[in-house]
Amino acid sequence: MMGFGFRFFLIQIAGVVLFPCTEIMITQLFGPGEVTAYNIAFRYFSVLTMINGIILTPLWSAFTDAYAKNEIEWIWQMVKKLNLISILFAGLGVIMILFSDDIYKLWIGESIKIDKSISIAMGLFVIASILAAPYNTFINGVGKIKLQYYAAIFSIIGTIPLAFFFTKSLNMGTAGIIAATLSTTIPCTILYKIQFNKIMKSQA
Repeated sequence: MMGFGFRFFLIQIAGVVLFPCTEIMITQLFGPGEVTAYNIAFRYFSVLTMINGIILTPLWSAFTDAYAKNEIEWIWQMVKKLNLISILFAGLGVIMILFSDDIYKLWIGESIKIDKSISIAMGLFVIASILAAPYNTFINGVGKIKLQYYAAIFSIIGTIPLAFFFTKSLNMGTAGIIAATLSTTIPCTILYKIQFNKIMKSQA
């Protein structure tokens, strides 16, 4: 239980630490003004994450119960439904990217200019997170979190050098820092899907 608790604690800490680290990097590289643009884009797209989280939270314990009772077919069907919801949210994310400039003007006026690249990078990051969420919820529910533990370490270690590469070598600006986080999120999304399939087929 202590080992499980520590791993889960580190997974949660990874998410908490990366956000302020991102703000610090933006401040150091581009100045505090860019942090405001980053935060506005983050709050804009996090609406999708919040609504998706409301849908998924009750299913955490449901997956635990179903897995304990070996209700494999119910889990397959539920994850398929959740994937359809994720695709719907991903579509909404694309629409939010396309109309982000107009929404920002209605929301905050024209006093703060948010580069389109920031909206694209943030939108893609949120979409990737949402697509991973059904598998994450199941994996957390059944307590098979060792892969997430290693993925959290990978995210912490990998994001910072990637951020400097994208911003310095590729001149991507603030969007490069978000792209670094996205670059560590996409492999995790793929791994979680693979892990889900292996657990369901008793091959993990």
